[in-house]
Amino acid sequence: MANPCQTWCGLTLVASLVIGLVVLLAIYLIVRKLACSGGGGSTLSLGSNTAKQMSEKDALASIRHSPSPVVLMVYADWCGHCTAMKPDFIAVSQSKKAVFGLVNGDQAKTFAKDNDVTGYPCILKFKNGKLEDKMMGRRSKEDIQRFIE
Repeated sequence: MANPCQTWCGLTLVASLVIGLVVLLAIYLIVRKLACSGGGGSTLSLGSNTAKQMSEKDALASIRHSPSPVVLMVYADWCGHCTAMKPDFIAVSQSKKAVFGLVNGDQAKTFAKDNDVTGYPCILKFKNGKLEDKMMGRRSKEDIQRFIE
């Protein structure tokens, strides 16, 4: 029969390891959420030209009134490809002369339908208030740069 102290110490060690893993997972999830949401503000990255979270109304106003091209990534929170592609989209937004925005397709269903968004992620490029081009699916940073040029 095992010594009660050894059993208790073993259980304490296992419990400590499990608690440590849970804490690390919680920290990871919080950091990941902050990285994807920009810390709760509407600007998702630093710099003078960055992708901003836009409502349907904001996106339509930008398309109608911007003298520069407007490039929008339509995404869904539940979409793994969207989560993976968002940092690349944001990085490209910092180096290009255009208005960049992120539009949640689940919250902007009319906008998504009007622009024939049939899957996520979808990047839409507008010039002079008109849809010029669109790119569907997960793409690399280089693909996004080529698409926008």
